[in-house]
Amino acid sequence: MFNLGIDFGNSFISVSAFINGQADILELYEQSSMNGQYIMPVSAYLEEDSSFSVGTVAEKKRVINPLRYRNNFKKDLGSKVPYFIAGKEVHPDYLCKEVLRYVREKAIEKYGPELGKTVITYPSSFPVYKINLLKRAALMAGFRQVELVDDASAASAFVCYENNYPVGSVFLIYDLGGTTFNLTLKVLDSSGFRNIVPPVTLDFCGGLDFQRKLFNDLAAKNSKVYQKALVDNDIEVMAVMEEIAEGLKFRLDVEEDEEIRIEKLVGTGIIHYSIQRSEYENMTDEYVSTTVRLTHQALKNGNLSHEEIKTVIFVGGTTRMPYIRKRISGLLGKPVVTDDFPQMTVSMGAALIASEPDFFVKRTVEATCPIGTGSYVQLGEYLGEKIVWKIINSDDRGYIALADRILCFKAFDAFGEDTLFHQSKEEQEYGSGLWEFSSLRQWLNSSDKNVRYSHVPPDAAHVWFNAYAGEAGFLCSFNDRERRVLSSCSRKVLLPDSQGDVGTELHIFNSSIKNALTNYKEAYAKQIMDIVFLPSVRMVVEDLDSEYLAGPTQSAAGICEGTFGEVISVHEDCVYWLDTPCTANLESVRIVSTSGGIDKREACDGTVGVRPVIHLRSEICVVSGEGSVKSPYKVIR
Repeated sequence: MFNLGIDFGNSFISVSAFINGQADILELYEQSSMNGQYIMPVSAYLEEDSSFSVGTVAEKKRVINPLRYRNNFKKDLGSKVPYFIAGKEVHPDYLCKEVLRYVREKAIEKYGPELGKTVITYPSSFPVYKINLLKRAALMAGFRQVELVDDASAASAFVCYENNYPVGSVFLIYDLGGTTFNLTLKVLDSSGFRNIVPPVTLDFCGGLDFQRKLFNDLAAKNSKVYQKALVDNDIEVMAVMEEIAEGLKFRLDVEEDEEIRIEKLVGTGIIHYSIQRSEYENMTDEYVSTTVRLTHQALKNGNLSHEEIKTVIFVGGTTRMPYIRKRISGLLGKPVVTDDFPQMTVSMGAALIASEPDFFVKRTVEATCPIGTGSYVQLGEYLGEKIVWKIINSDDRGYIALADRILCFKAFDAFGEDTLFHQSKEEQEYGSGLWEFSSLRQWLNSSDKNVRYSHVPPDAAHVWFNAYAGEAGFLCSFNDRERRVLSSCSRKVLLPDSQGDVGTELHIFNSSIKNALTNYKEAYAKQIMDIVFLPSVRMVVEDLDSEYLAGPTQSAAGICEGTFGEVISVHEDCVYWLDTPCTANLESVRIVSTSGGIDKREACDGTVGVRPVIHLRSEICVVSGEGSVKSPYKVIR
């Protein structure tokens, strides 16, 4: 039994098989064309008996009667308007079926009748209804077990299989087809390949557009031959000129000669033509430069650095062009390699997926995530500075990470005469020590540009120093990809009274970290769920491994408004908030002091540092970095 992979493009189709763990390329035509016998044009020619010839045969017969010829019909799948080919009404779905029927016959002719599963690929931009119509065409062509996968996933699968890339690898798929350019950024996770950003598609930018530029230049430099062919309606001469343009493009893509010269008898005239490689690069630069610009924009949209790209996967014969490799290499700042047969990568990946459906599961089981307690991870930014987090613990849902440095200085809660949230006189004068309703909790967990506070806003009239009522939420500076890495976390937060879910007594305040967990298990507490939160007394004692102290980031030190106008140094340890209130004073909150002990401050004090904690999902994958504070892991989900 054999399994098949079919790369069904708008302009060309290629087919591969997987037999006994080995990929094999199916030759679709006995005589090699410029593109090789491995890829076949997606075209059809209506014969006199009303049957259709497809592919290379159709291309050759087009010269006889172009009115019986049709190509590029896959893009019209689902169109209610039929083609009229030599007076016969034909729908594009039927022509797709005819191409697939021919492919099936060629496969059975070579490999035998025991055809198992077939995976057919489609562009990432294909709508669902066209995907379903393509599958129906395959079933009508005689295929029985059919699955459809997007082109970029198939290409990534084969390259990943060949190079044993691990889970978490990020791939840039640069697909320059016959008439369309597609760019996709994929990451390999436990379920397969996932798009990091929406795929980019650009029509009228492909190998045939490059070839058309050459044809126009060829016609301009041989205007007498070309004009005579137009006047005489000499289809054969025009076809020969198109073959010359195709051959020129193939040589310019594959070879590295600086100049190509040809001289050929065409009809009653002779074509003389020469072209410098620099001329070819100049005439196609508008296309190449556009693809480079779109690639740069996609990386920016995905918040990906060049170092995070595991490899560039080139798809399509035109990508062998040295100029394209040079431009992409220049963009990424590192060498890129083109496969010998980039036009076959997608079909070989499709054949792999057909033959090894548990490929992704195997890769996930084999992969080991290097993240552990003590590792450093870079995620998000604040005040224009990348945030480095230290993994301090883990649970069955992921990893708990503490900001390596103090990110800012802010009040825990705003004070004000709000009797709903500030019931005591002390809370109205100094703010509340309850984390659940605090201003800081609302800011840390907001991704809005304008945070809506449930009570008094933390403006200059209601906090001591460093007001933040007009500041965007903390998560606003995280992009969508970074937010997907985060998950909410439920944890125990101590309370200053008996209004909690658990506990039988007030927690005893102790300035010594060694004794800070006295009666912690019996203390009044409540389970609270957050995405971003503050360290607890328990974390300080059990998870920080005596490394309690921390200084501010450069950005935090630069904008802090100190009590006496003093300048804060990045080398200076500062106090920072815990999420734990003081039991004797409802308006006070516990802090880590600069002496390495536990102290307390009024909730409205904006000179206390904020050192947030986040919970990272267990499904995250490392894409770069060494896990150190100087080279933290960069992760993706």
